[in-house]
Amino acid sequence: MFKKLLKSLDSTPPTPKIGRLELPEVEDGGVFYISTDGPSVIAQQYSSDSEASSPRSPIAPWRRPSTPQPESFKPRRKTAVVQASSLLSPRYASSSAQLDDRKPVSIIPSPKAEARDSCSRSTTPQPGSSRSAGKSAPSSYSSSSAKPALKGILKPAPPLQPMTLHWQLLPYDPAHSKKLIYFDIARDVSFIRDHTRLPPTRLAPDDLAKAAAEIPLTLMKLRCAQIPHWDIVAQPTGPGGVRCVDVFRAIHDMFRRPLSETEKEFYILPERRARCEQAFRRRCRESPGCDADGMRRVDLLEGRTIFMGLRRPVESDGKPDEYWVLELGLPKGSR
Repeated sequence: MFKKLLKSLDSTPPTPKIGRLELPEVEDGGVFYISTDGPSVIAQQYSSDSEASSPRSPIAPWRRPSTPQPESFKPRRKTAVVQASSLLSPRYASSSAQLDDRKPVSIIPSPKAEARDSCSRSTTPQPGSSRSAGKSAPSSYSSSSAKPALKGILKPAPPLQPMTLHWQLLPYDPAHSKKLIYFDIARDVSFIRDHTRLPPTRLAPDDLAKAAAEIPLTLMKLRCAQIPHWDIVAQPTGPGGVRCVDVFRAIHDMFRRPLSETEKEFYILPERRARCEQAFRRRCRESPGCDADGMRRVDLLEGRTIFMGLRRPVESDGKPDEYWVLELGLPKGSR
């Protein structure tokens, strides 16, 4: 008896016998139920069809949970673009149904982008913000606001400053002129004489080299009162700006040009033809050999070939302020 008891204690207990378990039929698209209970519980649930038990809820496939992020730090996602099905790319055709079920995800700007936009917008004045800004407290950036853009010329151009020419270029005045210059524009600059004392003497080259104005000029424009259609432009031929000799030479060069047939028809009217031809014959007598060149512009002056000085234009002249008016007179003894 004792041996039987020891044998029963040392022996392994017999395995409990479980009846036949009927498994549910698996159909296409069926749901599998997963349970953590032991086999006995499963046997009790499915041992008989008469027992009514509530089916367990299906468990979705397990996915790794993502780290919770604030709403503003969600990653930007782009809406998937559905590709058209093609025979050459069958994988697009199979995934098109899945892409149709997706909903577009709204893009939430990051805090850095919002802060950057707010900074850039704060410096740009918006319509209607002037009133609200006056009511609000002054900010530290009020002094660095953008300056309004300039529109056009805000200030008028400064008026031309008065300019004083050299006494050689001004009309003769015994109180200011040091010498009496006698310049016939029909002849070369080398024939300029000083008629202060008789007999006349040649004007010194140093006097001709004087600056034309107290301010160095890079250009001088002149117009004759008798013939205002042609501009006389004096430019410097050396350093120091325009000189007196440059003005005299520019006057002589402009009037010594021959007249074309068109200019003769336009300038020499029938009532002036006799006076212009008389001036041409007088010039040929004083300078033999010039008749072969024909009439020149100087002949249109009708004998007024003596330089009388430069002056500023007046309202009756109808000339801009940038021009100097050339005054000419008749030679001595021609009246």
